[in-house]
Amino acid sequence: INEDASSIGLTESNQNIIEGNAAFIHQGNWAAGAYRNAEDFNYDEDWGFKTYPGSEGMYMLHFDSFLYPSDNPSPEATKTFLSFVGSEAAQVAFNQYKGSSPTRTDVDMSEFGPYLQETQEDFASAEQRPPNLQHGLGVPSETMTALNEVISSEFSGPYNVDAATQGFVDAVSN
Repeated sequence: INEDASSIGLTESNQNIIEGNAAFIHQGNWAAGAYRNAEDFNYDEDWGFKTYPGSEGMYMLHFDSFLYPSDNPSPEATKTFLSFVGSEAAQVAFNQYKGSSPTRTDVDMSEFGPYLQETQEDFASAEQRPPNLQHGLGVPSETMTALNEVISSEFSGPYNVDAATQGFVDAVSN
């Protein structure tokens, strides 16, 4: 494990994959956006993906959000913008380059690369769609804070599997 594994960001982590300085990384489909723009770095030749053991038939939910604030100084412009981002054209323009699946089910996936086409099929056929923990969908913020503390104190440093396991159980049990 790299010494900086717990401190480098998403961009640098993905760059390590692209440059061949890392064997794998835990990521979502958004990594496809970074890989799509890398020269001579092709899906199913230079990079691929594997699901976690035991997660067959599942697709982890994570959503991009565009907000309408309650104290909005430009409500009409915001409504126009939100109408656009929900359109099929915007879903294609945003998601194919970001590296994510459209939230609309009527989007033509032919403009997307093979990886995103595969993940969209996985999403459509998933038997379960559990919410993502890290981005606030699956647990309250207090629980996520407790889980992150366990990762920092037991999982990223001393690699104490038993203490980390107990810490995770305690965090989600409270």
